[in-house]
Amino acid sequence: MKKILAIVLIYILTTLNVSAQWIQQTVPQNITIVNSINFTTGNIGIATGWEFDSQIPTSGRALYTTNAGANWNSGNVPNLCRVIVSTEYISPTILLGVGAINLVSDATNLDTQFSDFEVTGKFKRSHIKETKNKVLNIYRGAFFKSTDGGINWFEYGTLPSGCNYLTYMDFINANTGLVTADVGSPNTTQDNIYKTTDGGLTWSILLSQNINGQLESIQYLNENLAFATGYDQIECTTHAVFLKTTNGGTNWTRQVNDSIGYKKAFFINNNTGFIAGGNSATARILKTTDQGNTWNNVYSKDSVIMGGVNFFGETGVGIAFGNRSIEGEPYIPHAFRTTNFGATWSVQIITTSSDPFLTSSFMLDKYNYFVSTAGFNPDCIFHTTNGGSVGVSYNTGSFPDKFSLEQNYPNPFNPSTSIKFNIPSRSQIILKVYAINGKEIATLINEVKSEGSYEVKFDAGNQPSGVYYYKLFSGNYSETKKMLLVK
Repeated sequence: MKKILAIVLIYILTTLNVSAQWIQQTVPQNITIVNSINFTTGNIGIATGWEFDSQIPTSGRALYTTNAGANWNSGNVPNLCRVIVSTEYISPTILLGVGAINLVSDATNLDTQFSDFEVTGKFKRSHIKETKNKVLNIYRGAFFKSTDGGINWFEYGTLPSGCNYLTYMDFINANTGLVTADVGSPNTTQDNIYKTTDGGLTWSILLSQNINGQLESIQYLNENLAFATGYDQIECTTHAVFLKTTNGGTNWTRQVNDSIGYKKAFFINNNTGFIAGGNSATARILKTTDQGNTWNNVYSKDSVIMGGVNFFGETGVGIAFGNRSIEGEPYIPHAFRTTNFGATWSVQIITTSSDPFLTSSFMLDKYNYFVSTAGFNPDCIFHTTNGGSVGVSYNTGSFPDKFSLEQNYPNPFNPSTSIKFNIPSRSQIILKVYAINGKEIATLINEVKSEGSYEVKFDAGNQPSGVYYYKLFSGNYSETKKMLLVK
């Protein structure tokens, strides 16, 4: 009887369809880029961004969900809203957002292409220099508010004059918040930081001298401590810049590094934080444990355009996100996950499509998180409830002569285990995990791999104790082994 059950189980495993751990969520067709994604509970969330149309200015969009993204519905934004690029919940019904308003309703004379815009909807400097007489004063910065959970949005408050764009925000309570602002002339990029203490009704300028570059993120830790990251042009050379205030924004210290630029940063407490940065040649994740005074490189990866990093509180679990090129192939969305405060990172493929570019992430818990993308693919929000696919390490000194799948170690395990396998030649590799009833639990790998020996870590932290099977596919080859999770 046991032999018959085993044969039936193996048959089930060989006939199941392939699917990814990152699930594409369907969003309304009229959105090109999702810049911000945010949740107030496991079910209620907001996503905002913009739609590109070459015949009109970029047009802002807002989406909301009440079922964790199973369905996304279109919200209503002001008529000339250009973009809502960053959002934050003050309560389940009150939301704040930053972005820009179009000052003209028709811009057909601009002859714009999608490549003329930054991911936030701003014109790229190269395009502005070519058409600056046409693009002067076609948009301005704007602060937005919703009082019904993101269904309806309206412009709120008065910003300082000369504000072209608001690009990022963080509030510590309903009244006090910081935003990064583009204040440069149309053919330059200069940023500053604004502060409000009345919920966005009025704002004050904080930096005595503009950043001659761009601030990518800002984080308010408490009423005194805040950080901002980005890049600065110093003597015609781009440098990463890290700003810190310890007195609520009255004074800021500036730290400049040689890296091309810092993307979005995340501090898990007042002292420990992470920054994703670098350039397309080499991406880096940096960590500080002394409030940003010193930084250590905890992860490097070639051919990655990094977008940012996010952690779930002080659990040690975090993800960085970006687009990666493998062996010269087109850049595709990846996530990089750590479960030990950045000591090690696993590599995850979110989708094999080269169209979307990752823009933001949000973590509901250690296993449940979202990423949003830019691109013409309408399915531009991805969601995982099991931590995403699991990363792979590669032994460059090993050249196997045949396919083989080794027994996982440790076995039994709790909650993670390592799986090793060998590839004799460049091949499409699929590695999956199934429950004893044949239900697919995880896709650990689904990509082309070069010859060599590989090791994959499988984290079953959100799975019940029991017997599981893992199976390696490649062409006509397949092999299945059993493992035991004991909690």
